[in-house]
Amino acid sequence: MIGSDGGYFGATPATDFTFLDTWYSTGLAGSGSHDYAIDKIFVPRERTFRFGEVKRSGPLYAWPGLFFANITGVPLGIAQDALATATELLATKLILPDRKLARDEPRVRTAIARAQALIGSARSYVFDVVGAFWVTLAAGDTPTLHQRAALVGCTVHTFRTCLDAVQLLYETAGSSAAYRTCPLDRHARDLMTIGQHVLAQVRLLEVVGGMWFGVEPDYPWL
Repeated sequence: MIGSDGGYFGATPATDFTFLDTWYSTGLAGSGSHDYAIDKIFVPRERTFRFGEVKRSGPLYAWPGLFFANITGVPLGIAQDALATATELLATKLILPDRKLARDEPRVRTAIARAQALIGSARSYVFDVVGAFWVTLAAGDTPTLHQRAALVGCTVHTFRTCLDAVQLLYETAGSSAAYRTCPLDRHARDLMTIGQHVLAQVRLLEVVGGMWFGVEPDYPWL
């Protein structure tokens, strides 16, 4: 939560909150991301932080925006499981009315190949960008503006690319994917929902594009 001066964030025990039953969403139903209310709670200084303040040593704490670097693991994990699910499903599914195996259809083979490349390239880009960022921090250096732009840009790219891949797999699987008993239904809904997160929205690329042109962003975590 934000402190009274508008600059600090603070942590307080869950027992101090009143949780509101509001999380009825398209996807991520199991996350329980309800709203909450809190009133007249004092947060000690030692349980507060401000972006840009460094309270611990080491590369993990050297850059304020590094806390969201691992968020790309969520869409990548969902997409990878969707790919495994779709591949298994399509390996034995029969296409009606000619009762031909789906795996023998050119469009199905093309979709699986495209999805593999989309997910794999997104994963490789994350490892490349985050790896270079980590090397810089581990050396005690400050990431360049372009390194920071790449870190945020690859986050948005990963979310959108994984969503594209899963939508392709969903459509290729046909009516089988529409049932709640099929994991592809959950995969698609979860990625649609998490794609609404601020770090996944395409509009963030407007800021990233400015960074590539040398424009310093107004957000301290960038």
